Amino acid sequence: MKHYLLILTIFALLSLTNTIFSQTASDYFMPPVPGNYLNLRTNIQLPNSTWGTRTTRYYFDETDFIFGHNYVRSVAVDIMDNAPSDSIAFQVVWLRQDSLGNISCAAMIMNGNSKNLDSATKIYPPFGWFPNEFLTAGYSRLVGNQMKDSVISVTESITVPAGSFSNCIEVCSMNLDSTGKITLRDYAWYAKGVGIVYEMRDIPANQVHTAELQSYRSVTSVNDNYSSITPNAFSLEQNYPNPFNPSTTINYSIPKAGNVKLSVYDITGSKVASLVDENKPAGSYSIHFNGSNLASGIYMYRMESGAYTASRKFILIK
Repeated sequence: MKHYLLILTIFALLSLTNTIFSQTASDYFMPPVPGNYLNLRTNIQLPNSTWGTRTTRYYFDETDFIFGHNYVRSVAVDIMDNAPSDSIAFQVVWLRQDSLGNISCAAMIMNGNSKNLDSATKIYPPFGWFPNEFLTAGYSRLVGNQMKDSVISVTESITVPAGSFSNCIEVCSMNLDSTGKITLRDYAWYAKGVGIVYEMRDIPANQVHTAELQSYRSVTSVNDNYSSITPNAFSLEQNYPNPFNPSTTINYSIPKAGNVKLSVYDITGSKVASLVDENKPAGSYSIHFNGSNLASGIYMYRMESGAYTASRKFILIK
Protein backbone atom coordinates (compact mmCIF):
# COMPACT_ATOMS: atom_id res chain seq x y z
CA MET A 1 0.00 0.00 0.00
CA LYS A 2 2.87 2.37 0.86
CA HIS A 3 4.52 1.65 -2.51
CA TYR A 4 1.23 2.38 -4.25
CA LEU A 5 0.89 5.72 -2.44
CA LEU A 6 4.51 6.55 -3.28
CA ILE A 7 3.88 5.91 -6.99
CA LEU A 8 0.75 8.07 -6.89
CA THR A 9 2.74 10.84 -5.19
CA ILE A 10 5.49 10.68 -7.82
CA PHE A 11 2.95 10.83 -10.64
CA ALA A 12 1.23 13.79 -8.94
CA LEU A 13 4.54 15.64 -8.59
CA LEU A 14 5.44 14.93 -12.21
CA SER A 15 2.03 16.17 -13.30
CA LEU A 16 2.45 19.32 -11.21
CA THR A 17 5.92 19.90 -12.66
CA ASN A 18 4.60 19.55 -16.20
CA THR A 19 1.82 22.01 -15.40
CA ILE A 20 4.25 24.54 -13.97
CA PHE A 21 6.66 24.44 -16.88
CA SER A 22 4.21 23.79 -19.70
CA GLN A 23 3.39 27.51 -19.87
CA THR A 24 5.57 30.57 -20.16
CA ALA A 25 5.16 34.29 -19.68
CA SER A 26 4.68 34.70 -23.44
CA ASP A 27 1.41 32.74 -23.14
CA TYR A 28 -0.04 35.72 -21.25
CA PHE A 29 1.38 38.48 -23.40
CA MET A 30 0.08 39.78 -26.72
CA PRO A 31 2.09 37.74 -29.28
CA PRO A 32 4.81 39.95 -30.80
CA VAL A 33 3.57 39.56 -34.38
CA PRO A 34 3.00 42.54 -36.71
CA GLY A 35 -0.75 43.19 -36.96
CA ASN A 36 -1.61 42.21 -33.38
CA TYR A 37 -3.32 44.85 -31.26
CA LEU A 38 -5.31 45.58 -28.10
CA ASN A 39 -7.88 48.36 -27.68
CA LEU A 40 -8.76 49.40 -24.13
CA ARG A 41 -11.37 51.98 -23.23
CA THR A 42 -11.52 54.49 -20.38
CA ASN A 43 -15.08 55.84 -20.17
CA ILE A 44 -15.23 57.70 -16.87
CA GLN A 45 -14.12 61.31 -16.47
CA LEU A 46 -13.51 62.01 -12.77
CA PRO A 47 -14.17 65.44 -11.27
CA ASN A 48 -11.12 67.72 -11.20
CA SER A 49 -9.14 65.20 -13.23
CA THR A 50 -7.15 65.70 -16.41
CA TRP A 51 -7.50 62.00 -17.24
CA GLY A 52 -10.17 62.27 -19.94
CA THR A 53 -12.13 59.58 -21.76
CA ARG A 54 -9.98 57.79 -24.31
CA THR A 55 -9.06 54.67 -26.23
CA THR A 56 -5.64 53.25 -25.44
CA ARG A 57 -4.27 51.20 -28.30
CA TYR A 58 -1.28 48.83 -28.09
CA TYR A 59 -0.12 47.40 -31.40
CA PHE A 60 2.80 45.66 -33.14
CA ASP A 61 3.56 47.09 -36.56
CA GLU A 62 7.03 46.27 -37.93
CA THR A 63 10.19 44.24 -37.33
CA ASP A 64 13.77 45.45 -36.82
CA PHE A 65 17.00 43.47 -36.52
CA ILE A 66 18.68 44.17 -33.15
CA PHE A 67 21.58 42.31 -31.51
CA GLY A 68 21.27 39.40 -33.94
CA HIS A 69 17.50 38.88 -33.54
CA ASN A 70 14.28 40.18 -35.02
CA TYR A 71 12.41 42.44 -32.58
CA VAL A 72 8.89 43.71 -33.25
CA ARG A 73 8.07 47.34 -32.58
CA SER A 74 5.29 47.83 -30.03
CA VAL A 75 3.54 51.19 -30.00
CA ALA A 76 1.10 52.45 -27.37
CA VAL A 77 -1.15 55.37 -28.28
CA ASP A 78 -3.79 57.30 -26.34
CA ILE A 79 -6.61 58.50 -28.62
CA MET A 80 -8.43 61.21 -26.69
CA ASP A 81 -12.16 61.68 -27.23
CA ASN A 82 -11.90 65.45 -27.08
CA ALA A 83 -8.77 65.79 -29.21
CA PRO A 84 -8.20 62.74 -31.47
CA SER A 85 -5.88 64.70 -33.76
CA ASP A 86 -3.50 65.38 -30.85
CA SER A 87 -2.98 61.71 -30.04
CA ILE A 88 0.68 60.67 -29.85
CA ALA A 89 2.56 57.51 -28.95
CA PHE A 90 3.39 57.44 -25.25
CA GLN A 91 5.39 54.20 -25.34
CA VAL A 92 7.54 52.69 -28.10
CA VAL A 93 9.51 49.50 -27.37
CA TRP A 94 11.03 46.67 -29.40
CA LEU A 95 10.08 43.22 -28.08
CA ARG A 96 10.60 39.56 -28.88
CA GLN A 97 9.82 36.18 -27.37
CA ASP A 98 13.06 34.39 -26.50
CA SER A 99 13.67 30.64 -26.57
CA LEU A 100 12.53 30.26 -22.94
CA GLY A 101 9.26 32.15 -23.41
CA ASN A 102 10.30 35.43 -21.79
CA ILE A 103 9.24 38.65 -23.50
CA SER A 104 12.42 40.73 -23.75
CA CYS A 105 13.05 44.34 -24.74
CA ALA A 106 16.11 45.48 -26.73
CA ALA A 107 15.25 49.13 -27.39
CA MET A 108 12.85 51.84 -26.25
CA ILE A 109 12.08 55.49 -26.85
CA MET A 110 11.90 57.34 -23.57
CA ASN A 111 10.55 60.67 -24.84
CA GLY A 112 9.76 62.59 -27.99
CA ASN A 113 7.39 61.78 -30.84
CA SER A 114 9.69 59.62 -32.95
CA LYS A 115 8.95 55.94 -33.54
CA ASN A 116 12.17 55.23 -35.47
CA LEU A 117 14.75 52.77 -34.16
CA ASP A 118 17.47 55.37 -34.79
CA SER A 119 15.90 57.48 -32.03
CA ALA A 120 15.66 54.61 -29.55
CA THR A 121 17.88 53.74 -26.59
CA LYS A 122 19.36 50.26 -27.08
CA ILE A 123 19.38 47.87 -24.10
CA TYR A 124 22.05 45.18 -23.87
CA PRO A 125 21.65 42.62 -22.61
CA PRO A 126 17.93 42.84 -23.45
CA PHE A 127 15.69 43.59 -20.48
CA GLY A 128 13.03 41.15 -19.26
CA TRP A 129 9.92 43.14 -20.19
CA PHE A 130 7.52 40.34 -19.19
CA PRO A 131 9.67 37.51 -17.75
CA ASN A 132 8.71 33.99 -16.77
CA GLU A 133 8.98 35.02 -13.11
CA PHE A 134 5.66 36.81 -13.63
CA LEU A 135 4.02 33.37 -13.49
CA THR A 136 4.69 33.28 -9.73
CA ALA A 137 2.45 35.15 -7.31
CA GLY A 138 4.49 37.22 -4.87
CA TYR A 139 7.41 37.78 -7.24
CA SER A 140 8.82 41.31 -7.03
CA ARG A 141 11.66 43.19 -8.68
CA LEU A 142 13.20 46.66 -8.79
CA VAL A 143 13.69 48.28 -12.19
CA GLY A 144 16.46 50.81 -11.66
CA ASN A 145 15.71 52.93 -8.61
CA GLN A 146 12.43 54.48 -9.73
CA MET A 147 10.16 51.54 -10.52
CA LYS A 148 9.05 48.31 -8.88
CA ASP A 149 7.04 45.40 -10.32
CA SER A 150 5.08 43.02 -8.09
CA VAL A 151 2.97 40.01 -9.10
CA ILE A 152 -0.20 40.20 -7.00
CA SER A 153 -1.99 37.07 -8.24
CA VAL A 154 -2.04 34.51 -11.04
CA THR A 155 -5.65 33.36 -10.56
CA GLU A 156 -7.71 36.50 -11.16
CA SER A 157 -10.99 36.50 -13.14
CA ILE A 158 -11.96 39.55 -15.19
CA THR A 159 -15.06 40.37 -17.26
CA VAL A 160 -14.75 43.17 -19.84
CA PRO A 161 -16.61 44.10 -23.06
CA ALA A 162 -14.33 41.78 -25.05
CA GLY A 163 -15.26 38.75 -22.90
CA SER A 164 -14.60 36.93 -19.62
CA PHE A 165 -11.12 35.72 -18.73
CA SER A 166 -9.98 33.48 -15.86
CA ASN A 167 -6.62 32.72 -14.25
CA CYS A 168 -5.26 36.14 -15.20
CA ILE A 169 -1.89 37.41 -14.00
CA GLU A 170 -2.20 40.65 -12.01
CA VAL A 171 0.93 42.81 -12.00
CA CYS A 172 1.37 46.07 -10.09
CA SER A 173 4.00 48.49 -11.43
CA MET A 174 4.91 51.28 -9.01
CA ASN A 175 6.71 54.53 -9.72
CA LEU A 176 8.98 55.69 -6.88
CA ASP A 177 10.43 59.10 -6.09
CA SER A 178 14.00 59.72 -4.88
CA THR A 179 13.01 58.81 -1.31
CA GLY A 180 11.36 55.54 -2.33
CA LYS A 181 7.84 56.88 -1.87
CA ILE A 182 5.22 55.47 -4.28
CA THR A 183 3.90 58.21 -6.57
CA LEU A 184 1.76 56.05 -8.87
CA ARG A 185 0.51 52.48 -9.16
CA ASP A 186 -0.39 50.82 -12.44
CA TYR A 187 -2.24 47.52 -12.16
CA ALA A 188 -2.56 45.32 -15.25
CA TRP A 189 -4.38 42.00 -15.69
CA TYR A 190 -3.00 39.66 -18.38
CA ALA A 191 -5.12 36.85 -19.88
CA LYS A 192 -3.74 33.75 -21.51
CA GLY A 193 -3.61 33.99 -25.30
CA VAL A 194 -4.50 37.70 -25.33
CA GLY A 195 -2.40 40.02 -23.15
CA ILE A 196 -3.69 42.99 -21.15
CA VAL A 197 -7.46 42.82 -20.61
CA TYR A 198 -7.86 45.35 -17.77
CA GLU A 199 -5.82 48.21 -16.38
CA MET A 200 -6.20 50.40 -13.31
CA ARG A 201 -4.10 53.47 -12.61
CA ASP A 202 -4.05 54.62 -8.98
CA ILE A 203 -2.72 58.14 -8.49
CA PRO A 204 -2.42 59.88 -5.11
CA ALA A 205 -5.10 62.53 -4.53
CA ASN A 206 -7.80 59.87 -4.92
CA GLN A 207 -7.72 59.55 -8.68
CA VAL A 208 -8.33 56.04 -9.98
CA HIS A 209 -8.76 55.35 -13.70
CA THR A 210 -9.67 52.03 -15.30
CA ALA A 211 -9.39 50.79 -18.88
CA GLU A 212 -11.24 47.73 -20.23
CA LEU A 213 -10.41 45.59 -23.25
CA GLN A 214 -12.83 46.31 -26.10
CA SER A 215 -11.29 44.37 -28.99
CA TYR A 216 -8.07 42.59 -29.88
CA ARG A 217 -6.22 40.53 -32.44
CA SER A 218 -4.00 37.71 -31.24
CA VAL A 219 -2.18 36.10 -34.17
CA THR A 220 0.52 33.78 -32.84
CA SER A 221 2.69 33.46 -35.96
CA VAL A 222 3.05 34.92 -39.40
CA ASN A 223 1.44 31.79 -40.83
CA ASP A 224 -1.81 32.23 -38.86
CA ASN A 225 -4.93 33.82 -40.24
CA TYR A 226 -5.78 37.22 -38.82
CA SER A 227 -9.23 36.00 -37.84
CA SER A 228 -7.81 33.31 -35.52
CA ILE A 229 -10.16 34.36 -32.72
CA THR A 230 -13.86 34.84 -33.45
CA PRO A 231 -15.06 38.14 -31.97
CA ASN A 232 -18.11 38.15 -29.71
CA ALA A 233 -19.48 41.50 -30.86
CA PHE A 234 -19.58 43.91 -33.78
CA SER A 235 -16.95 46.65 -33.63
CA LEU A 236 -15.62 49.44 -35.79
CA GLU A 237 -12.35 50.76 -34.44
CA GLN A 238 -10.69 54.13 -34.65
CA ASN A 239 -8.30 54.22 -37.58
CA TYR A 240 -4.56 54.52 -37.05
CA PRO A 241 -2.63 56.62 -37.58
CA ASN A 242 -5.00 59.55 -37.14
CA PRO A 243 -4.49 62.16 -38.54
CA PHE A 244 -3.02 60.42 -41.59
CA ASN A 245 -1.21 61.26 -44.83
CA PRO A 246 -2.13 59.74 -47.18
CA SER A 247 -3.00 56.24 -45.92
CA THR A 248 -4.41 54.75 -42.76
CA THR A 249 -5.67 51.42 -41.40
CA ILE A 250 -9.23 50.62 -40.31
CA ASN A 251 -10.04 47.48 -38.30
CA TYR A 252 -13.49 46.01 -37.79
CA SER A 253 -15.01 42.81 -36.42
CA ILE A 254 -18.22 40.86 -37.00
CA PRO A 255 -19.35 38.00 -34.72
CA LYS A 256 -21.36 36.25 -37.46
CA ALA A 257 -21.32 35.94 -41.22
CA GLY A 258 -23.14 38.63 -43.17
CA ASN A 259 -22.92 41.47 -45.63
CA VAL A 260 -20.56 44.27 -44.64
CA LYS A 261 -20.51 47.77 -46.08
CA LEU A 262 -17.73 50.19 -45.19
CA SER A 263 -17.77 53.59 -46.85
CA VAL A 264 -16.07 56.98 -46.52
CA TYR A 265 -17.97 60.30 -46.56
CA ASP A 266 -16.93 63.93 -46.60
CA ILE A 267 -18.32 66.56 -44.22
CA THR A 268 -21.27 67.24 -46.56
CA GLY A 269 -22.35 63.60 -46.32
CA SER A 270 -21.31 62.70 -49.87
CA LYS A 271 -19.77 59.27 -50.32
CA VAL A 272 -16.19 59.55 -51.57
CA ALA A 273 -15.08 55.91 -51.34
CA SER A 274 -16.50 52.42 -50.92
CA LEU A 275 -14.03 50.20 -49.09
CA VAL A 276 -16.07 47.04 -48.48
CA ASP A 277 -19.38 45.79 -49.87
CA GLU A 278 -19.55 42.01 -49.70
CA ASN A 279 -20.46 39.01 -47.56
CA LYS A 280 -17.87 38.19 -44.91
CA PRO A 281 -17.50 35.24 -42.52
CA ALA A 282 -17.28 35.99 -38.81
CA GLY A 283 -13.90 37.40 -37.86
CA SER A 284 -11.69 40.46 -37.49
CA TYR A 285 -10.56 42.39 -40.54
CA SER A 286 -8.12 45.11 -41.47
CA ILE A 287 -8.36 47.39 -44.49
CA HIS A 288 -6.07 50.16 -45.72
CA PHE A 289 -7.52 53.41 -47.02
CA ASN A 290 -5.48 55.72 -49.27
CA GLY A 291 -6.71 59.30 -49.43
CA SER A 292 -4.13 60.59 -51.90
CA ASN A 293 -6.92 61.66 -54.30
CA LEU A 294 -8.78 63.64 -51.61
CA ALA A 295 -8.26 67.09 -50.16
CA SER A 296 -7.15 67.66 -46.58
CA GLY A 297 -10.02 67.74 -44.15
CA ILE A 298 -12.32 65.84 -41.79
CA TYR A 299 -13.99 62.72 -43.16
CA MET A 300 -16.18 59.97 -41.72
CA TYR A 301 -16.15 56.23 -42.31
CA ARG A 302 -19.30 54.22 -41.71
CA MET A 303 -19.89 50.49 -41.32
CA GLU A 304 -23.16 48.63 -41.79
CA SER A 305 -23.73 44.92 -41.17
CA GLY A 306 -27.23 43.63 -40.49
CA ALA A 307 -28.77 45.84 -37.81
CA TYR A 308 -25.36 47.13 -36.73
CA THR A 309 -24.20 50.56 -37.83
CA ALA A 310 -21.28 52.63 -36.59
CA SER A 311 -19.25 55.56 -37.80
CA ARG A 312 -16.06 57.38 -36.83
CA LYS A 313 -14.35 60.59 -37.87
CA PHE A 314 -10.82 60.76 -39.18
CA ILE A 315 -8.56 63.55 -40.41
CA LEU A 316 -6.54 63.71 -43.62
CA ILE A 317 -3.67 66.20 -43.48
CA LYS A 318 -1.42 66.76 -46.48
